Amino acid sequence: MIGVSTDILFPLSQQEEIADGLSAAGVHVDFVALDSPQGHDAFLVDITRFGAAISGFLRQL
Repeated sequence: MIGVSTDILFPLSQQEEIADGLSAAGVHVDFVALDSPQGHDAFLVDITRFGAAISGFLRQL
């Protein structure tokens, strides 16, 4: 799960709560908090930051 520090629609605290809930239910969850000035839509434009996190996840598959 990737959260963005400037996301006001889904704040990091809510993202962490979801990750914790999934983990408590037995799901393997990795949570990554990224800093990005683009907020909620960062995943659409901040390829550099998201690319590293996503490629790391894909390498684990």
